Amino acid sequence: MSRTFTIPADGPVGLQSFWRHSIYCASLVSELVKLLPESVAVKPGLAYLSGLLHDFGYLVLGHLFPARFFLFNHFLAVNRQVSSSAIESYVLGAEHWHIGAWLMQAWSMPEEVIAAVRWHHNEDCTQPYAEYSNLVLIANRLLHYVGLGEENNNRLPVLAMFMLGITREQAMDALARVQSSMADLDTLSEALRLPSEG
Repeated sequence: MSRTFTIPADGPVGLQSFWRHSIYCASLVSELVKLLPESVAVKPGLAYLSGLLHDFGYLVLGHLFPARFFLFNHFLAVNRQVSSSAIESYVLGAEHWHIGAWLMQAWSMPEEVIAAVRWHHNEDCTQPYAEYSNLVLIANRLLHYVGLGEENNNRLPVLAMFMLGITREQAMDALARVQSSMADLDTLSEALRLPSEG
């Protein structure tokens, strides 16, 4: 799917960083799903897909507005203390989650994935299928500890953690398990960002 979109490889949300972050997020979401109590009904495959596709709006924005996307990457790189959503609104005039959710709807993706794409930056999400967006939110915050993604906040969201029944210690253990697979995950993300042959 992503090879339909042409965006620069470099930058905080360039194609290389995009796929690396997406693969790590999906893997971390999968680890977090294993921690959920039985009372939290989450489908592991849809949770993984939510982690993989949650930032897909960046590909659309980069493809449609290459000059602005270049500026957005530059602004992100030099303004790490400013929230990415504020920079997105200022430079691009839209936010990736809004564009991504619209695209997921247009592609008739499952409602769980659409919810994750739409709400993954919302700390107090109680919308239908909030479990999926909360998993992605937690994974994004955890990935800040290893320097991945545009999220500049590593404070784990209290409500999301409580709703899912995950403790901080469990979340940090899940991150450690993903870190132990970094070489394999980097190989996979590299393969995804390369153009198809033939």
